[in-house]
Amino acid sequence: MKEEKIKVLMCGSDVANTKGGIVSVINNYLDRSVWEDVDIRYVATHRDGSGIQKLKLYRKGLKEIKKILEAGEADIVHLHMSERGSIYRKTKIAALCNKYGVPVIIHHHGANFFESVYSMKARDRDRLQEVLETVSMNLVLNKDFMRNLRRIAPGANISVLHNGVKVSPVTPVEEKIYITTMGRLGQRKGTYDLINAIEALDGELKEEIQFCLCGDGETEKAEDLIRQKGLQKRIAHVGWVSGEEKQRLLQKTLVHILPSYNEGLPMSILETMGMGIPNIATNINGIPEIIRSGENGILIEPGEQRQLEDAICEMINNPEVYSSYSRKALQTIQEEFTVDIHIKKLAKLYKRIAEENAEPEKGEDILPEKDDFSPEEGEELLKQPKRKNEFSDHPKHRIRNLFIALGLVILILASVICVNEVQNQKFGTTFYRISSSKIKNNARVVLLTDLHNHEYGEENSELVAKIRALEPDMIAMAGDMVLKDDPDTSVAVELCGQLLSIAPVYYSLGNHEGEMIYNQNIPLDTELAEIGVNVLYNDAVEADVNGNQMLIGGVGTAPEQYEEYSESFVSEYEKADEFKLMLAHYPSLFYEYMADTDIDLALAGHFHGGQIQLPKFGGLLAIPLEWFPKYCDGKFTLESGGTLIVSRGLGNSHKIPRINNQPELVVVDIRQY
Repeated sequence: MKEEKIKVLMCGSDVANTKGGIVSVINNYLDRSVWEDVDIRYVATHRDGSGIQKLKLYRKGLKEIKKILEAGEADIVHLHMSERGSIYRKTKIAALCNKYGVPVIIHHHGANFFESVYSMKARDRDRLQEVLETVSMNLVLNKDFMRNLRRIAPGANISVLHNGVKVSPVTPVEEKIYITTMGRLGQRKGTYDLINAIEALDGELKEEIQFCLCGDGETEKAEDLIRQKGLQKRIAHVGWVSGEEKQRLLQKTLVHILPSYNEGLPMSILETMGMGIPNIATNINGIPEIIRSGENGILIEPGEQRQLEDAICEMINNPEVYSSYSRKALQTIQEEFTVDIHIKKLAKLYKRIAEENAEPEKGEDILPEKDDFSPEEGEELLKQPKRKNEFSDHPKHRIRNLFIALGLVILILASVICVNEVQNQKFGTTFYRISSSKIKNNARVVLLTDLHNHEYGEENSELVAKIRALEPDMIAMAGDMVLKDDPDTSVAVELCGQLLSIAPVYYSLGNHEGEMIYNQNIPLDTELAEIGVNVLYNDAVEADVNGNQMLIGGVGTAPEQYEEYSESFVSEYEKADEFKLMLAHYPSLFYEYMADTDIDLALAGHFHGGQIQLPKFGGLLAIPLEWFPKYCDGKFTLESGGTLIVSRGLGNSHKIPRINNQPELVVVDIRQY
């Protein structure tokens, strides 16, 4: 009977909408003909494109992954991890797989992985270390990466798996006229070192020799430098190539050059060597594991332009040396780096992990049954009369009553918390009205704060529907729409994307956004700006709000940083004559630093309504510790005569629950005075 195939759930970049070497690796895996006993199911979690496109795909992928795990349709999960945001995404997915007891392989590809790790906050590095040491296997591309990974995760299972490529027919040398580089153009890939070397060799090279700079990245900058140096005739191509165009270009390629400063195990080197094209590359990371300098190619040191020039001349001016390099380059791939070799190694790993994680078959005992006593002893025990509960007659029975009373108190508290949890799943709407002589036409502002990644309905459909029905002229967000302990920004960004179809959105940063952007290097502000949100950080924009000229500003600093980063901005801001609407996450900024500042309307959040609302007393606690905060929700008059409105917010980020404190959406109607 044929054995059932191992079901592998693989996650990585969208192969149809992403460029780069990782996609080449994944495409090899998605060729079903290379597998015998493995069934690959692929879910994309990343793509090239705008921030909103990336986040939508990640969120969609996460839901699909969870559905597959819940259905038990994966024996192993194989995650392709790169750098920056990829680390956060795959860490979250790995943790999800662990929850369902599915073994995980993390396949590391990022050349800048360690730079990303060392820029992370200590807490996030600890979380990453825990994941790396928990998964079944970390696959790395070279021994150098393995040594470095061992430093940050000493308890991790790590194995080197070199990339593999398909071997292509070798084109006759007479037809080759191109010297090609493939990869993302920019400083890291040594693009500008190569352009400088081309300039230096321009007068020595035969006229028919041309260079192709194939890749995305800094294409415009590269083209500008080429024009400045007058090398347009020497450069045949700049930009991304793929498919048949890539194959035609490689068939005419004499030498492939990759003068990078940082790499993993470049697919471009493997692919070209698999076509008999020798390489000139830098002596870094995993490259020396493929190229043996002076035998199947030439290695140079990063940034050494003279070495690069000499290597190019050696390749194209010595036919016998070139022929030897070409032959041995192809031989290296055929013997060590083909797709078939790679797939066999990976399939063997899949089988081992699947067997280690397999459950016992039906009928097989996990542990032998064992009675604590013999049948005869059991019968004797059953015959014994039931003993009277002596404890009930004990003089210390009051202890029992105390525990009963305590249990009732706990039950009541639990009931209150449960009721509040139900209440907190719905939001209320609070309306305020102010008047101003600067207003010609009535205007409506909807204020959202402190969502903390909470969702009201799928993709916040209930929240969006309510705001749409309110017909606002502008939408204000006063910070903490995200949760700093969750790197997934898709909830906030997608919500903003939907709200932009209703009215312009103005977003001031809170402490959670600040933590993500400045300490975790998550480019939330860029993602928001890319979709059209007005992100205000100690900045202001002039806006027409239903025919009214307004100056909408945002203070993005904490109170203790106000004087250093925000004071000069506010001093200039208050000089304006228009209606001034200021967003700031912290209410304390307005009564400690800006109480007498000329602001018409100030909007804030942060205190979550004091977490627990007590009748007649209001909010109980502001985080960090402040008992009975005065400005935790409601409408207040500033010393300058302006109005401050503080929202209770829409979510929660604390262990202390919201009690008698329903989340709220705030509506401010500004009327003509």
